[in-house]
Amino acid sequence: MSYGRSMVRWPSLTIALAALVRPASADVLIVNRSMSASTIVEIYIEEDVVRVELEIGEADIATFRDLLPAT
Repeated sequence: MSYGRSMVRWPSLTIALAALVRPASADVLIVNRSMSASTIVEIYIEEDVVRVELEIGEADIATFRDLLPAT
């Protein structure tokens, strides 16, 4: 059996395939404390109005008691 010629093909084929394959890349993951916060504020500033949306978590209700309507 003659392996001389086929042994040369495998490295050449491997190099050719490696040149065609793009390296893998990951998406950017942005992690900040708002992902685990129970209270979040979002502020929107427009030409004629400023809108504030406040999501108060159950653990923080006592802190924001003055902002909540009396029941």
